[in-house]
Amino acid sequence: MYIITDGSQVNTRVEDEKGTTWKEMKLGLIFCDKDVIKRTDGSHIIMKKEYVSYLGSVEEFKKFVFAAARAGYGKVSEVVVLGDGTPWIWNMCEALFPDAVQILDFYHMSENTHKYAKSIYPEDEIARKTWVNKVLDGLNNKTGRRKEIRNRT
Repeated sequence: MYIITDGSQVNTRVEDEKGTTWKEMKLGLIFCDKDVIKRTDGSHIIMKKEYVSYLGSVEEFKKFVFAAARAGYGKVSEVVVLGDGTPWIWNMCEALFPDAVQILDFYHMSENTHKYAKSIYPEDEIARKTWVNKVLDGLNNKTGRRKEIRNRT
């Protein structure tokens, strides 16, 4: 079972106690690998999936995620949670699916790798890009991702 979660800032135009109109919409996608099929062009499509969203607290959002995952949780051999590294995602995962494999999504892994490279090679852009490409190429080779990596500076 795969659980993909993220948050997105939404302008509600309704001020809260802090005077802000921005709130985080929490989103989730839950599906099982048995429901993923390969198309003739080589791409994949998820035939059966459940989306959840909630504008509010993580505690309330957790209830929606668990309800959506309940049909497969305990019946599948492995649960994988994919997220962007935000603490609320991993805390929710620990609370609901303590045995789950937690995976940082590739975009945020790449973003963090570039940030780290700037700290270890602050004045050497060539060394920084070389190191980043070596790290991300190694990750791509292990995961079977395409080897095309754009340099983000």
